[in-house]
Parts: sequence; structure tokens; C-alpha cells
Amino acid sequence: MIYILTMFTGLVEKIGKIKGTHKNANQLLLEIESPFEEPLNPGASIAVNGACLTVIKSLPNSFVVCATSETLKRTNLGKLHKGSLVNLERPIKASDRLEGHFLLGHIDTTGTICSILQKSGNWIMRITYPVEYTRLVVEKGSVGVDGVSLTVVKPSLGNFSVALIPYTLAHTTLGLKRVGESVNLEFDILLKGITGITKYETKTWTFLY
Repeated sequence: MIYILTMFTGLVEKIGKIKGTHKNANQLLLEIESPFEEPLNPGASIAVNGACLTVIKSLPNSFVVCATSETLKRTNLGKLHKGSLVNLERPIKASDRLEGHFLLGHIDTTGTICSILQKSGNWIMRITYPVEYTRLVVEKGSVGVDGVSLTVVKPSLGNFSVALIPYTLAHTTLGLKRVGESVNLEFDILLKGITGITKYETKTWTFLY
């Protein structure tokens, strides 16, 4: 059996608008106005603010995705409402050029924007996050912020900065963000792998000695 892993690059394709929401105890349905020329068929995957969701219904000018309770717990999707703008990216194909960095659409946690400084036409955005993820944040490492592939700058315990160029500000929702707002964070999958191996190696050697 062949398993195909859905992956993204953090290069946002389009900005979509929430047309409607429906929430119950276990899930949230989001209807999003489709900015794509081709329809998104039921069963297709799409990253919405970085979170990989499944299309459950395709309409003439929109599509519906479902966010489970686990997704809502780890992301900012529960704060979306009619009129909200979201970053959209379809999965990469084997024939695509790989730019940005590998993202799975599995959001680790949310962060909070604590400052935004403008410098030479760019924005320097500083984000706080839960300290238990500190080992996954390194200088010049990669991080997905609301589905946008960015480079970590000046990390410290529980916070880091990212630089946003004018193109990113114009073609993603990050240019609309304000201090105090939450963003979805997906940390580098390669660092997760290294951290996981190191953790188990430590346990193994402790047991042996």
C-alpha cells in the first residue's frame, strides 16, 4: 500500500473570505469564497491559515471545510467569522518546485503578536508562544505563521521575531494583523524529528546506565 503525505510550502496562493460558519459541540464548518479558477472537490485538502482541512462540499463559488475539536483547540480558526480573511494554499504536487519549507498543516499551537515595528518598508513582528516549544525555535530556522513560511529572527525564551517584506504583507493576511491578535504556529518538522530522536536517546542511555 502506498501512502501519500499531504504537504505544503508556506507560500500562500490566495486570500479567501469566510462566507459563513456553523459550529456545534464537536466541529466548525467554514464556507469560504473560492478565489481559485478550478473547483475544489470534496475530499481535497487545503491549508486554511496553515491548518490542513478537508473540503466536504463544493459549491459554484465557494467550498466548505470542517475543523474538528482538536483543530479548534490548537488553532485560531474558532475566532473566524463571516467576512474574515484567511490564507489559502493547496498541497504541493510532485512536479512543483519546492520553495518556502515543508509544512504538514498540523498546527502545534497559537502565538500572540506582542509588537510590530516598521523598518525600511518591512515589518518586524514579534510573537510570544508557550515555552514548552522553545527547543523548536532557533535562529534562522523556519516557522509557519498562519500558513506563511518565515524565518526566525532573534529568538528568546517564549518569543521570537519574523521579518515581513512588502510582498508578504500585500499577498497574505499578515499585513492586516495587529498587536494582541493570535496566529497559528507550525514549527519546523526537521527540528521536531531531531528533538524527538534526542529525547528518546537520552531516555535510552539513562536506562542503560
